Amino acid sequence: MVTSTLTALIAELRDGLKARNAELSDQFSPEKSVTDLLKARCAAVDDALCQLWAHFSLDESHATLAAVGGYGRGELYPQSDVDVLILIPDESTSFSGRRKFCTEPRSSVVTPES
Repeated sequence: MVTSTLTALIAELRDGLKARNAELSDQFSPEKSVTDLLKARCAAVDDALCQLWAHFSLDESHATLAAVGGYGRGELYPQSDVDVLILIPDESTSFSGRRKFCTEPRSSVVTPES
């Protein structure tokens, strides 16, 4: 169940990503390398995912959230999807927080374009 606190957090993260995406788009120039812009997009997504991870108290779960694909390479283009991998150390560990992390935010779709 998505709580009002989570809904507010997702809205805040979505607005922040949308604003940062606009800032980075304004900085684009065909004459300049896009490397710094791509890394800045990754940093914005890193921040959003860290806030969601903390919201679900997953810091203490000993799970690992790993960026993969273009995101993991630091090459997050404007329309790229965000690929992540969650590594869980032990099947006997409670999975409820991780399950919520994986399903609840999707119901509100955290994308800059929303």
